[in-house]
Amino acid sequence: MRRVAVWLEGPQEFDELAFMFFLLSTNTVQTSLLFCFPNSPDNLRYQDARTALKNGEDICENHYDVHIFITAEQIGSNLFWKTHKNLAQITSSTWNRSFSPPSLFEYLVHSVICASTFILAGDMDTHDKDTTGCQFDYTQTKSHDRIDIALGFICADHRQQISKQIGASYLADIELLASFRWLGNIEESGSIASRLRAYFGQDLRRDSGYRKRFLERIQSNVDTLWFDFIKEIFKGVILIITTYALIVFGMKDSKSPPTNAETAKPAAASRSGPSGTPDTSSLPAGRSHPPTRPGA
Repeated sequence: MRRVAVWLEGPQEFDELAFMFFLLSTNTVQTSLLFCFPNSPDNLRYQDARTALKNGEDICENHYDVHIFITAEQIGSNLFWKTHKNLAQITSSTWNRSFSPPSLFEYLVHSVICASTFILAGDMDTHDKDTTGCQFDYTQTKSHDRIDIALGFICADHRQQISKQIGASYLADIELLASFRWLGNIEESGSIASRLRAYFGQDLRRDSGYRKRFLERIQSNVDTLWFDFIKEIFKGVILIITTYALIVFGMKDSKSPPTNAETAKPAAASRSGPSGTPDTSSLPAGRSHPPTRPGA
């Protein structure tokens, strides 16, 4: 297994943890390349590594077969990546603005695989006269790299060279990585794509991988917001219906006719009045009690 070290050189435009998860996930699906992110307290950069190689010094404390440096700065005459001995530098510059989709993460993994393969093969041809859709095209028209990444194809010539110079098992592994089948379905629980969205908020169907602005964070949650909105409306309708039913049935109960026992009591009271006193409510005005006979 070849060890490939990856350094994030300087400030990055993308979510670093999400990309680390994305790249390190490839360690779980193949055994030819072991990607890792070294602890780098001295902030090692590509130019420092080149200087170390030139002076015959170790690039870093641990041994790696390939050293990858990812930068947000433009490389040379507008290149995607370049190699020097066992070093490679890859840029994320302009991808989101000019070429995405495929996503930035897919582009970076494609570039890491290609650079690593060129370094490990030692001497390998490239298609510099035309675009074939192969992962190892030298795309003079930069937008053509979108086609290569989307296809995940390795031509017969490069398949033969890689199998001969690195090994058949290596070829099989990078074919799998280039296909991106290992991502799985974003709706499938436990897949790399679904965990990338759940844990790091990156949905490869709509996100480029770059750090999200406020409106992009809202957009990524539109589906959830609509579901919550509909759910709250449904709860409100149920509450209104329940309240209306309680009011209507409560009013009916208050207007229900009295029973025979309840009507009998007022009738008796109207004949005798309270405490046995005559009822004067039906007397003419000015007459407060029945006339008395003299001598009574």
